[in-house]
Amino acid sequence: MITHFVTLLITAKLVEVNAEQQLIRQCTCDEVAPCESVAIQTILPCADQCQKFISSIGGNYQQIRSCFQQKQPVINNVIKCSENSFPNACARETATAKMLPRRYTKGIELAAINEINKELRRMGIADQITSLLAQGRRFFRCFQSCMVKKLDKCAPGCGLDLPPDNAVVQTIKTCALRSGVQTASLQDLCFCVERAGIRQLTGVCPRIQI
Repeated sequence: MITHFVTLLITAKLVEVNAEQQLIRQCTCDEVAPCESVAIQTILPCADQCQKFISSIGGNYQQIRSCFQQKQPVINNVIKCSENSFPNACARETATAKMLPRRYTKGIELAAINEINKELRRMGIADQITSLLAQGRRFFRCFQSCMVKKLDKCAPGCGLDLPPDNAVVQTIKTCALRSGVQTASLQDLCFCVERAGIRQLTGVCPRIQI
């Protein structure tokens, strides 16, 4: 889930435009090239900034951080795969950049939430995960706010030419699977976080099936 969240947040910020604008210029590939490294380098510092909220739900932050650090190559691969899946999202040069209709962050966020909820219901763990996310909502709000502030500085004033929101989410899901987000790796991450003090995951990890 965190992999999907991070990748979608990056994508969403690059398609967001001001509500008063009808059209926005397409970003050039040179403009968005640094965004991947900015995103990757921002994940852990933003989590560090919000660590005080982890203790409130019983977790040892440093142990949980280590759990996710072990999965950092997978997260990086998902971001890279997602970027490569939309080769025409950016313009090769300014002269060929299109004017794109306005899009909103909420559209991709809602499509992602719907897809994640569908998968959680399929696995029969929706209630437990929803409850855990509710308890940890201060951490997630803090983390999202930090990421948004960092990403706002990346390619400002332009957007990406992407397919509909649901298609973007499905593409990122496919990239996650190709990059190693499989049953064994997610169960391993889940057990690691549980051992770090998140007892709300007791009984949940073995039920994760991709």
